[in-house]
Amino acid sequence: MLTGILFALATGLLFMLIGIVFSYAGTRVDILNVLLLQNLFLGILFLAAAVPGGFSGAMWLPVAVMAATGAVNILAMFTLQKAMALGNPGAAWAIAQSALVGPYVGALLFLGERPTVARVTGIVLILGGMALLGVCSKKSIDAGAGSGGGRYRWLLLAFLAFGLLVAAQYFVTASSRWSAEVGTPLRAGSLSLGSVLLAAGVKAARRQYRFRFDRRTVICVAGLTTLGLVSQSTIFITVDRLSEAGAAGIGYPVMMGSCIALFFLYTTLVLKEKSSIGGKLAVAILVAGIFSLCFS
Repeated sequence: MLTGILFALATGLLFMLIGIVFSYAGTRVDILNVLLLQNLFLGILFLAAAVPGGFSGAMWLPVAVMAATGAVNILAMFTLQKAMALGNPGAAWAIAQSALVGPYVGALLFLGERPTVARVTGIVLILGGMALLGVCSKKSIDAGAGSGGGRYRWLLLAFLAFGLLVAAQYFVTASSRWSAEVGTPLRAGSLSLGSVLLAAGVKAARRQYRFRFDRRTVICVAGLTTLGLVSQSTIFITVDRLSEAGAAGIGYPVMMGSCIALFFLYTTLVLKEKSSIGGKLAVAILVAGIFSLCFS
């Protein structure tokens, strides 16, 4: 189990680095183009690695499920982006990211994992830390909540993003129970393929058929592809190792909790952004939750 926890923490670090690349991208690049190209390259690389292992008819269903999961994940991020733009960004982020509890509950209900006091405590602490961090965010406090008939549209979108992320994270976690023939490259490649199809569909719906290849776009695509290649591998290694210990459901809480704590430290220590006492307390609660899961 310790190996799975270490891979989960490493994945959280990789997620934090991905967050830094997204922060650099900002409004400088078309993020839809970047996501499409990144997942296209990832899909090609992972599926090429899966080819030597062969492909049987029994693999079609897992491939389809992972492809659908990739599409759902991208759709969730677009939905969350819209919710944050329309209303309260900090609250919308906290609601959507609370989806990390989904894989744990799903593992208890459908995968036969047993709850323990330490694991339940860890999940509660991580959720509490994330909620506190959202509330303490200056943007969360200052942002308007819209007006008129669409005043609560952002809230509905935030909960929709939450539901989509619960589904996506659960199926990634459940994939650890599939046949050993469906290895990491095939699962990761299928996940990227689904993301490509959804992103391409969005571009077609918007009638955006051109790609712009400037220096910033190339940097973002190269950075995200490199980090994605490693992080998608460690995600599946994490859930596989934890599944062997009967604890696959805690994988996403550790990955996301460590990512959020590390990104907060990055913005505070490197970018010198001011942080409130509540923000520091939230990170301490997140870390306590992760430690509780580590020793469960």
